[in-house]
Amino acid sequence: MPGPGMVEAASDADLQRIAETGMLVAHWARVRPDAPAVLSSRGNRSYRELNAAANRLARVLREAGLRPGDGIALVCPNTPEFIETLCAAQRTGLRLTPVNWHLTGPEIGYIVENSEAKAVVVHGELGDKVADLPLAATRIALSIGADVDGFDRYETRLAAADDSDIADPVLGSQMLYTSGTTGRPKGVRRHKEVVATPAVARALGDYGDDSVSLLSGP
Repeated sequence: MPGPGMVEAASDADLQRIAETGMLVAHWARVRPDAPAVLSSRGNRSYRELNAAANRLARVLREAGLRPGDGIALVCPNTPEFIETLCAAQRTGLRLTPVNWHLTGPEIGYIVENSEAKAVVVHGELGDKVADLPLAATRIALSIGADVDGFDRYETRLAAADDSDIADPVLGSQMLYTSGTTGRPKGVRRHKEVVATPAVARALGDYGDDSVSLLSGP
């Protein structure tokens, strides 16, 4: 296991380069593989585990024909798989749209279709809310934790994929939707992908074994 000195080995220029490919989690998986990356009531992930899952999902999405700039819709509560999907999108150039799982089935379906998602990842516990989503334009649909008609199981597809770092990462983006209080929700997309600054990237390595960053938002 790499020693603490490796944290300082990456210069700000190195971290900036890594951030621009969406592979910061991969960097910390090499530096601190067994350190906790996600601690939650729905499961934990070390940096090694999180990075491996992101690589597997990245390959599954690419094998389904997704290319940089394509959209992926994610309908999922606060589970580790949410972060895995986010990390996979960040390193494959995909445009991730997280969909509020508190919405009704038709409301979720509207965003999935309007975002032109070519991949859809849902949590199976949402049941009827995700049972009839419009998937005509979708190349791959994955369900987490439970079977959903028309979806492949997330865990099964990832288990068969290679977990090594992908050789040609591309920085992904996000497209969030407004609340739709005055009409239909509207997708809001930045003209340029947001890259973590070296200071933010380096901060990930400054956490001690007992340090925790609380994410209390939905």
